[in-house]
Amino acid sequence: MDIIKMAREFGKELQKDERYIAYINAKNINDNDEKLQKMIHEFEMKRMEISMESGKPEKDDERINTLNSELQNLYSEIMQNENMMNFSVKRDEMDNLLNEINSIITMCANGEDPDTCQITH
Repeated sequence: MDIIKMAREFGKELQKDERYIAYINAKNINDNDEKLQKMIHEFEMKRMEISMESGKPEKDDERINTLNSELQNLYSEIMQNENMMNFSVKRDEMDNLLNEINSIITMCANGEDPDTCQITH
């Protein structure tokens, strides 16, 4: 079996891992949370508004400060959403898994023994 085919097979196995499944489930729940999606949209609109206001030749610092405060409040509200909190945990677990896999592959590419190379955290 060539290495690319092996990578594809590995990808199939990765998608069976409980961390991957939990991450995808949490992502789907987030994507279907209308209230959360509305807040995220408002957050992005507020960022664009800040960017436009900041780019004006004659900036309104008071307006920018107000917009920044509103942005921070929206961010806090988004991050306190139960679905977002769960997604963040599941995303971090998935990121940790991918980092661990990448570390092993990198060590092997640098000549270390695949069976004994140790990952340091």
